[in-house]
Amino acid sequence: EGMIEYEEGTGGPGTGKIHAISFTMPAPEDMEQPSTMKHNIRVGCYFLIWYILNLGYNVYNKRVMNTVKLYWLIATVQLFIGALYPVFLWVTKLRAPPVLTWQDVKALLPLALFHMVGHISACVALGMGAVSFTHIVKAAEPVFTSVLSAVVLHQFYKWQVYASLGPIIAGVAIASCTELDFSWYSFAGAMVSNLAFSLRAIVGKSQMQQPKGENMTAVNLFAVLTLLAFILAVPIGFGVDGYHAKQIYDEAVADMTTTEVGFLWGELLISAFTFYLYNEVAFLALEQVHPITHAVGNTFKRVVIIVPHV
Repeated sequence: EGMIEYEEGTGGPGTGKIHAISFTMPAPEDMEQPSTMKHNIRVGCYFLIWYILNLGYNVYNKRVMNTVKLYWLIATVQLFIGALYPVFLWVTKLRAPPVLTWQDVKALLPLALFHMVGHISACVALGMGAVSFTHIVKAAEPVFTSVLSAVVLHQFYKWQVYASLGPIIAGVAIASCTELDFSWYSFAGAMVSNLAFSLRAIVGKSQMQQPKGENMTAVNLFAVLTLLAFILAVPIGFGVDGYHAKQIYDEAVADMTTTEVGFLWGELLISAFTFYLYNEVAFLALEQVHPITHAVGNTFKRVVIIVPHV
């Protein structure tokens, strides 16, 4: 369970200070929700919507990156465009906005860093390699989650759980050895993404159990993380791609009609919004299940994505 040392301020509720936060988590069997029909249907719907939106994201994201090879900058722009959605909901009062202190924001920065690194490295992997190969490598995420649960949370599972990871490791190894268009950049990007997103899931689950501030639901938590991740990504995205962005973009659209350029920007918008929405739904699913269950579901999602791209 998460532990927070909190000192109430003299100015009334909400003016206290958070002195320490520990990220611990109960055992998986204690975290799963009761196996009621309503709960199972809700979780199943979350996973289905998550899969569909993720498939759409991968299709449009790959189209954009095949045309404009600015992977770092595109990932940064996607974070910005996606963040506009929750901001719109907050401004219009369609969703209660989160209320956070500076201490709360600082506590969320590591989680935002994992989100930023995971997204940018995944975009680099998808841009530098085939969609099918990238997602085969990213299927190893449950391995990272299991190991990190032991290292970070000192949480261990039955030997059957670890044995079940063997086929995943073997599959990734075989796919890497037999991939005709193997790219070390793609492989490294996918592995870094696995590490970052596994850490995001583990720490994110802890944050959900001990939310900071007010109105910090699962969807608002992801919204805040996206905003922070965008801020962290700006110097990186523009630092890597900014100096040659205009040249590469001009070359990419040189032979396009105005309509085709419009479609390109439309695909970028769709990729950004589907990225944000599928992650928001994924956070709703994470709220209901253990991180390893979530990671296994993420692996099954790869099949949905890989088949159309083979």
